[in-house]
Amino acid sequence: MKHNGFWLLTCFLSIGLNAQPLLSPESAVQLALKQNLFLAANQVNSLNAELQQTYGNAGFLPSLQINTAYSMQSNDLKQEFSNGLKVDKRGVGSSNLQAGLGLQWTLFDGGRMFHNWNRLKEESRLAGFSFGAESENLVANTLMAYYRIVQLQQQLKSIEAGLKVVEQQVLVSKTRLESGAGSRQEYLQSEIDL
Repeated sequence: MKHNGFWLLTCFLSIGLNAQPLLSPESAVQLALKQNLFLAANQVNSLNAELQQTYGNAGFLPSLQINTAYSMQSNDLKQEFSNGLKVDKRGVGSSNLQAGLGLQWTLFDGGRMFHNWNRLKEESRLAGFSFGAESENLVANTLMAYYRIVQLQQQLKSIEAGLKVVEQQVLVSKTRLESGAGSRQEYLQSEIDL
C-alpha cells in the first residue's frame, strides 16, 4: 500500500515537472532569423529593389495618358426675334463629354534610360548584398552568444566542482586539526581557499 501511494505521488509530480528543451545552435539561429525585425525590413527593401528594376522605371517603355472631361450646364434662355416671336425658357441644359488618349515614346534620350537601367540593377544588387551581409552578421552574433552561454555554463560547472573539492579539503583539514594530525595553518589556508 505504501508503494502504491509512492508511485502515485511520483506520477503526479513527474507530470507537473516538464523540463525546458535544450536549444540547439541550429534552432537558435533559426529563431533569430525568424524573429529579427531589422532583417525582415532589410528583406522587404531587397524585394522592393528587385521589383523596381523594370524597363518602365528605366524609361524604355512609352507612357500612355488618358484624359476625360465631362461638363454640364443649365441656362435660362430669353430671346425676342425681329418678327415678333418671343422665346422664354428656363433650365435649358447642355452636356459635353470629351476624351483624349496620348502615347509618348522617347526613342533616344541621350543614354539616360541605359543609365537608369544600370542604376536600378545596381540598387537591386546592393540591396541583396545588404540583406545577405545582415543575415550573416545575425547568424554569427547568434552563434557567438550561444557558445558564450555554453562556455559560461561549463565554467559554472567547473567552479562548482572546484568548490566541492575545496569544501572537502576544509573538512579534511578540520578533521585533521581536531584529531591532532594537522595544523591550524593548514585549516585556515583551506578556509581561505574556500
